[in-house]
Amino acid sequence: MSFNLEKIMQYCKLGEKEKEWLVNRARPIVLLQKKENSLISPLVAPRNNYLGVMLPYAPLHYLLLKDNFTALIMT
Repeated sequence: MSFNLEKIMQYCKLGEKEKEWLVNRARPIVLLQKKENSLISPLVAPRNNYLGVMLPYAPLHYLLLKDNFTALIMT
């Protein structure tokens, strides 16, 4: 989970359709292809080029992100 699209674009490839899905009021988890130079640890989803990414939608999500985390890894 990341706070906004700009942060997500630091880690994943993001097309127009994926942007539409992410900002949809349902806030779905969207599978996005990892960027080769991503700073996310290779231990996150090893041998998988995709990450499930979402934007926050619940008050708890916003509280978790309030300390300026770029992204949170949830399993």
